[in-house]
Amino acid sequence: MDKKAVLIDFDGTIVDSLKVVYEVFKAYFEMKGKNFMSLRDFKKSFKADWIKFLEEHGIAVGKDEPIEGIVERYINLVDQAEVDPSIVEALRTLKSLGFQVAVVSSSIKEAIESKLKTEGVEVDLIVTGFENRISDKTELLKLALEKLEVTPRNAVYIGDMKEDVEACKKVGVKIIGFAKGIHEKEALKAAGADSVISDGKSLTRIVAQILKE
Repeated sequence: MDKKAVLIDFDGTIVDSLKVVYEVFKAYFEMKGKNFMSLRDFKKSFKADWIKFLEEHGIAVGKDEPIEGIVERYINLVDQAEVDPSIVEALRTLKSLGFQVAVVSSSIKEAIESKLKTEGVEVDLIVTGFENRISDKTELLKLALEKLEVTPRNAVYIGDMKEDVEACKKVGVKIIGFAKGIHEKEALKAAGADSVISDGKSLTRIVAQILKE
C-alpha cells in the first residue's frame, strides 16, 4: 500500500499565532530602527515568503543582522499562544489511522517541537523554512515529500494562506484551507483550495475522502 501523508502548517493553523508573529516582526523592525505597520495592515500584506516580505520593506536577510536575533522572543511568545483543540484532536486521530503526519512551516523548529510536546501531539516529521533558509513553501513541500517518501498525489496539506494554496497547486498536493488564520474563507476558495474548513471537526473525514480519490 502506498504511503499517505497529512502535511500541516503551524502558525495560523495549529496555533492562533497572528499576534505573536506580528509582535516578533515589529520587534525586529524596531531593532533595525524602522517603524512597523498596524496589525490590520500586517494581516493584509504579510507573505508566507517572509524573506520577500522583509525585502519589500527594506530589510535584506543575509546582509543585515541575522534574523536569529528574534528567535528567543518568538519561542517565548508562541508558547503562550492557544492551539485549536479540534485540529490537535484530528492530528492524533489521523496518526492513529496510519497516516504520516508532518508539520511543514516557515516557522522555527524549536518552537514547533516545544508546542507539540506541550500539547501531546506526535508527528513523523517537521520541516521548517527558518532552519533550512527556505522561504518558498513550494520547496518546503517538495523537501517534506522527499523525506517522507510520499508522492504528491498521496498527500494533502492544511494551511491558512493563499500562498499555501498556490504552492500546493505547483507541487500537485491537495490543499485544505484553514479559514482562521491570515486569509479568510472566500480568499482561500478563490485561490483554488480543494476544501476550506474553520476548525478540525471535519478534517479527518475530508482527508480520508481526498486521499481516496
